[in-house]
Amino acid sequence: MRKIIVLLPFLALSACAVGLYSNQNSYDTSQTMALRRPATSFVEVASEVGRSLGYKVSGVDPRGQSVRFSANSSMASTLLIGKMKTLNVTAALQPGGREVKLSIMMAGNMGSTSQAKATRILDEFREALEARLNR
Repeated sequence: MRKIIVLLPFLALSACAVGLYSNQNSYDTSQTMALRRPATSFVEVASEVGRSLGYKVSGVDPRGQSVRFSANSSMASTLLIGKMKTLNVTAALQPGGREVKLSIMMAGNMGSTSQAKATRILDEFREALEARLNR
């Protein structure tokens, strides 16, 4: 057991070095969603939808009617194998209240990101938000 405890810091440093020097990619895309009627309580509804999909609300602008969500790889995967991923999704109600702009920025290494994954995540978010706002 003592050998494992002694080796653990060296393994973590090795994984961090692998992650630091591995090829990192970033992808972004955006979509616009039309609403049947002007949205009410947009910030609250969007926040609930994001949390229900497992994202952390990382920024709210009630005056600008926008919410930002984030998700990051776990510290364990970063330390143990050097794999990193970060994701930011923004939902912003446009002036007039009948259109929502959604955008995503996703970055990572070791195959953790792709344009297809970013598009799929944004599609899932749009579908969930649309279901709530167009009831």
